[in-house]
Amino acid sequence: MPFEGFLHPLLLWGLAGAAVPVLIHLFNRRRYRRLSWAAMDFLLAAYRRTRRRMRLENFLLLLARCAAVSLLALAVARPFASAAGALGQLTERRRDQVVVLDASYSMGFREGGTTPFERAIDVAREIVDRARPERGDKIRLVQAKTRPEEIPGATKDDLLRALETLASSGPSQEGSDFRQTLAFLERVVEGLGPGGSVVVTFLSDLQRLSFASAEEGKAAATGDADAKEEEGGGKEPGDEAIRAMLASLHERGAAFHVLDVGPPMAAPPNAGIVSLGPDPADQGFFAGSPITLQAVIRNHGSEDRTGGLVRFLVDGNPRNATRVDLPPQSERIVPFAETFSEPGSHTVEAVLEADALGADDRRAFAIEVRAPLRILLVEPEPNDDPTLTESGYLRMALEPTEGSGPMDLPPFLPTVVDRSVFHIHPENLPDYDAVVLANVESVSPDMIERCRAYVEGGGALIVFLGDAVDQGTYNARLSDPETGVLPARLVERKRWPDPREGFYRVVLRDPLHAAFRFFAEDPLYRPLLTEAPFYEFWFLEPHAGEDVKVPAVFDDPAGPPFLVERTLGRGRIFLLAVPANDAWSPFMSRWVLVPFAFDLFRAATARPVGERNRSVRETLRLEVDRPPLRMWWEDALGRRAPISGTPRPLGPDRWLVPEIEETGRAGVYAIELETAGRLGSTETSIARFAVNVDPREGDLRRIDAPEVSLSEFFPGTRVEFKTDAESPEDSRSPEEQGEFWRTLAMAVLVFLLVESAIGLWVGRRRN
Repeated sequence: MPFEGFLHPLLLWGLAGAAVPVLIHLFNRRRYRRLSWAAMDFLLAAYRRTRRRMRLENFLLLLARCAAVSLLALAVARPFASAAGALGQLTERRRDQVVVLDASYSMGFREGGTTPFERAIDVAREIVDRARPERGDKIRLVQAKTRPEEIPGATKDDLLRALETLASSGPSQEGSDFRQTLAFLERVVEGLGPGGSVVVTFLSDLQRLSFASAEEGKAAATGDADAKEEEGGGKEPGDEAIRAMLASLHERGAAFHVLDVGPPMAAPPNAGIVSLGPDPADQGFFAGSPITLQAVIRNHGSEDRTGGLVRFLVDGNPRNATRVDLPPQSERIVPFAETFSEPGSHTVEAVLEADALGADDRRAFAIEVRAPLRILLVEPEPNDDPTLTESGYLRMALEPTEGSGPMDLPPFLPTVVDRSVFHIHPENLPDYDAVVLANVESVSPDMIERCRAYVEGGGALIVFLGDAVDQGTYNARLSDPETGVLPARLVERKRWPDPREGFYRVVLRDPLHAAFRFFAEDPLYRPLLTEAPFYEFWFLEPHAGEDVKVPAVFDDPAGPPFLVERTLGRGRIFLLAVPANDAWSPFMSRWVLVPFAFDLFRAATARPVGERNRSVRETLRLEVDRPPLRMWWEDALGRRAPISGTPRPLGPDRWLVPEIEETGRAGVYAIELETAGRLGSTETSIARFAVNVDPREGDLRRIDAPEVSLSEFFPGTRVEFKTDAESPEDSRSPEEQGEFWRTLAMAVLVFLLVESAIGLWVGRRRN
């Protein structure tokens, strides 16, 4: 069969209609009863002389009618064939166009009065204008960005109006993702259906990162080629997923064109703020304590950038400014310190002097400044002399002393209770940020359940062991992997045989752990912990699981843990193999206990900074401990609107505010909540969020020699580099497919005319 396929193969059942004229002929045949009479002999003789001609005439009529019905069924089913086939010259040259418009923010680079995005819009208009819907051409417009989307439009006029709207709004503030774009194109091309050729035209600034896989983009941004290989990118551009999607699109008949609308230089000049945030070891921000942030400025271009001004704003109010010099392809760290006197939600913004690409010249960071940590210290027995209690040294390390400094608010507010009071008032747990069990003999099953719910809700539990703990009770209740809270079993107490001959030391397996920050920052301080003598400890056996970590061990050959950490729900549990006093080590009574206690409690009560710092198009998510009565949100432009929906309960004293998904613009967002207070009053709270662009998109380096190297980014697929918009009629590949339905429709009309002419001629002859 010359046809390669049909767009609507089910409609081929219409071919059965060709039998209708035959059936009508058979049903209309009349049967007569034979009667012999003399005059009939003359008629029969005449009939025998004309029978052959009449049968031929009837056959031609029947053939014309059957052919018209059959061709009509074929036309409705819409057959198509290859341009290189026997019917290639008769195929209709329908061209389906998919225009991929790069809408990442690198397309906003302004050079010579225009941007690549504006030039891409002009080319897209030209392509839409050249489309011929009357012959069946289909055209789709796709915005390529982190989350690709199709530009809606049923007609050419709709698409042209959509392009006008897009031209006025400019490119998005998203980055680019070649893999996501190809996955989206698969669905678009499949929706066009078979038959006809598909030309996919990329309108791009040819930014190298735009066509790289996610792994290559990360490696290119960091300049680490080895990391690229380790993450699976390999030396050859394009990963297996990209290869598979390109092969799938090629099988559907897609041809790829890439049209350059970018600036003429290979590495357009651009500097941007690639990050803004605290030292990674910072685990908490407290009112009255200085907070240091670091803005990292990068010069992506190949020319020096001198005297660039960097300004800082706190809650929208300007602070200090500094100038930086940036050699080509280099980074500079600009520190910024601020002390917040009020707890709550705050933002810091870094603003770089404007250049040709403004999207990456501003970056924000949202900070949740906390009030002093409320810490509950649980003692086995009370004692007026703190040096004789289990948590006395710990309490003295946490309590501020007179004349200790200008701090308006102390970072910690400890409260000491004995074991009996702790068990009598379990409802008080949510009033504290951290609970410390200091050598407590045992804990009741009901209290263990309360502690588990407390930690899952975001609380911190710190357990110091000692000689008073009941090993059997701890292992049966507290250390149970399913119902308990501790991350390890107690095996035995281990003691150095003769303290005069030696001792155990602490070995840091994770020196960057937040609990050891003071000792890790300066090599001079590390021996204060790693050389401190420990004469006795509990040998712990950690549970298996990704939520359990051992950041420090003793130097015993078996490597028993000094500290075991567990993440449970939204909270953390720290288990230390030693008591909180100097019974087993002088480390717990020296002045070095103060920085260790500070870092330990800040690490245990830390909140992920990522919850309030998001990327463009990421969802804003807020959890609260009381259901709000009314809710509003404010976008990056300061527009305020109520939040629809109702809070969703997540557990005891925890609710999730309806998520905000409209984060297409970088800037500071806010969620305002009104909750019920005491005595019928209401309280208002504001949570601020920072939404930022992907800094990698600011690297504007372009593909070298695109007419040659583009094939590297389209592995296994032929791609053509174009310099202007090509007419759909300019080229026609032998692999392209065309439809026959218009030709077949004309043939139906011809056969109907032939049938009418034969019928008229036969009727006149017989009359």
